[in-house]
Amino acid sequence: MFLSTSNILTTSNTAVTTGGNTDYDVADMLTQDFTEQYVSASSSTDFAIAITGTVKFVGLAGVNYYGKCSSIVISSDSSNPVTYTPNASASIMHVFATDVVNPVITFVRGGFTAPITVPYIAAGSAWEVVNGGEQSGYNNVWANPSIKQRTSDFAGVPTVTIQEGMAHKASLTIAALPTVDAKNVWYDFLRFAVVEGFFACEDASAGDYAYYSYNAMPAQTKAHGQTRELKSAGIKYDCLTGR
Repeated sequence: MFLSTSNILTTSNTAVTTGGNTDYDVADMLTQDFTEQYVSASSSTDFAIAITGTVKFVGLAGVNYYGKCSSIVISSDSSNPVTYTPNASASIMHVFATDVVNPVITFVRGGFTAPITVPYIAAGSAWEVVNGGEQSGYNNVWANPSIKQRTSDFAGVPTVTIQEGMAHKASLTIAALPTVDAKNVWYDFLRFAVVEGFFACEDASAGDYAYYSYNAMPAQTKAHGQTRELKSAGIKYDCLTGR
C-alpha cells in the first residue's frame, strides 16, 4: 500500500501541452476545491498534461474521462509508458518503480471529442506502508459503488427513487509502525494529509483502483505494548474513488 506524502505541482511546473482550452487556467486543476475545474477542448486531439520535476507518483481525482478517451498513458523521461484502459472515471494513483523525471499524463482520445473535466491532479513523493498497510477488516472502498438511494413508497410499492453520489469512509491502522518511521515519515504525512488530502493505492500494479482521501482525522500515535521500537498509529478519512 502506498500513500502520497507530498505534492510538488504549481502553475510554474505544470502545463497543458496538447488539447488545451484557453478559457481555463492550469491553476483550476491544482486546488483541493473540486468546484474549480480545468476543461479540455472539445476535440479529437489527445489531451496531455506535462509535469516538470522528479516524482514517485502522479494522481488524478474527480476526472470525468470515462467515455471521453480510449486510454490514459502515463510516461516520463526515465520510465516506460503505462496505459490505463478506463472502465469508470476512477481516481488514479500511478506509483512508479523509482523516482522519475518529467512525467506526462496523456488522455488518448481515440475518436472521442467530448471535453474532459479535471478537478484535481497531484504528483510528488509516496511512502510504502510497512507490513503492506491493510489490516483485517480494512474497507476496500474501490470495491463499493459510490452511490446511495432514497425510495418513497405508497401502499407498500415504490413510487420515487432518488440516487445520489456519496463519499466512502475508511480508516487505516498501523499496529506495528517502526518508531523511526513514526518520527521520519508518519508525523509529516499526518500534517500533509490534513492540509492537502492524499492519494492511497493498495496495489501499485492497479493504480486505477486508488482513491483520493480528504477530511483526514489522525488518531493519537501511541506506544507499543511490548517494545519502544514500535508505535501504534492510525488515521480516518473520506474517500473519492470515482467508481
